[in-house]
Amino acid sequence: YDLKEIMNIEVGNNIPKLQQIEISPYSEKLSLMMVKEDFDTTASLFSPSGTKALSEMSNVTIFQTNHVILFNIENPSPGTWSIQAQGAKGEIIIYSEIINPLEIKFVDVPPFSISDPVLIEAIVNINNSPQILSDAIIEATVTNGISVKTYKLNDSGQSGDKKSDDGIYSFEIVDTFAQGNNSVNLVLSWPGFSSEITSNS
Repeated sequence: YDLKEIMNIEVGNNIPKLQQIEISPYSEKLSLMMVKEDFDTTASLFSPSGTKALSEMSNVTIFQTNHVILFNIENPSPGTWSIQAQGAKGEIIIYSEIINPLEIKFVDVPPFSISDPVLIEAIVNINNSPQILSDAIIEATVTNGISVKTYKLNDSGQSGDKKSDDGIYSFEIVDTFAQGNNSVNLVLSWPGFSSEITSNS
């Protein structure tokens, strides 16, 4: 596991505490671990549709000890999941890991000119195999530490894209940039979902 802390809070008076987790499309696994000070503290996990995760479900595994509850969800539905903790007293810490095979990266990172157009090209891979994602939004954000500009990449053979539907997403930037350290960040997102997959150069 490569778990990251997402919540650290005290519970009390059996008042529910809620933590949301954003799951991107193509995610293969969601793991959530709650460490609880008081063994009577409970936790429930709900899918984006509001369905409670139960151990008898084929894609759900739940492991519990006196002070740990671990949820593993295979192929979780994309959207906003929620974990609800409730107890009379004590501290809880919640950790999460989301496994998503999608990787977004640059084909090449060109030097930024103060006058000439700059072609940004990116690919989205699963296990080094390029993917064509017709429903996704791919953007490049350029910043020099002072100003930020965002450009939407495409695979339609327009705006600098050399060939449509080849899995290479592109945009030719014609704006001028001041000399200095310009950094580019790629962002992969989907309409209707707040989760993102990023890659920094």
